[in-house]
Amino acid sequence: MVDPFRSDSIEQRDMPSGSCIFELDMSSKKRWGRHRNYVAFPVKLTRIPTSISFTDVEFDGTADLVVTKITQKGFWFMVTSQGTGERWGLTSVSFDWEAQYNE
Repeated sequence: MVDPFRSDSIEQRDMPSGSCIFELDMSSKKRWGRHRNYVAFPVKLTRIPTSISFTDVEFDGTADLVVTKITQKGFWFMVTSQGTGERWGLTSVSFDWEAQYNE
């Protein structure tokens, strides 16, 4: 264990986690809808996480949720849904997330 009072640097042990609620605008007439959003970490990390895990994911319709990019400051995700016209059936996505670093 690193003693912060006797070291020039503090080793980061815990990876950030949180919750996200994403409201979607599905007013398009397209068959597929893709929406991207960004989640910022509470602090800039010293290293880039290798993955983001999702738990308690809730869609109010049918959709797919994927991480598209991870940085030291946060991550981008994409929600993809299928439907036509006014019948998208998907207006929001909520989930808990946790950054992970696999050594």
